[in-house]
Amino acid sequence: MKGKIILGCILICLSFGLGAGSNYIGNQIGLGKVKVEKAQKNVDLGNQILSQNEYSKEIGGVFTDKVQKKIDQGNQDIKKYEMIYNYMRYSMWLSGAVGCFLIVIGILNKKKKNP
Repeated sequence: MKGKIILGCILICLSFGLGAGSNYIGNQIGLGKVKVEKAQKNVDLGNQILSQNEYSKEIGGVFTDKVQKKIDQGNQDIKKYEMIYNYMRYSMWLSGAVGCFLIVIGILNKKKKNP
């Protein structure tokens, strides 16, 4: 019976850790999205300005293509970390629920043995 209660407490502590970790990742995802959006706006503006004639369009493409590749990589990284964030959130709720369930079962079984 003590084993269930201890395991339940461990799972609840794990749940808090997963919640803190996913909160941090979620904040970093938000900051990353803001940076990517700002960079994309700058690249779009640069392309718009430099596409006014043929010569500047070729020169501008050299600079903006490299930046666009970094922006695309940033978007891929954001998607990857969003997936990790979601898994951590689901794991947090699941471990918290199972931990609470184990604690309740452990307490109820303890009361049945010692009326």
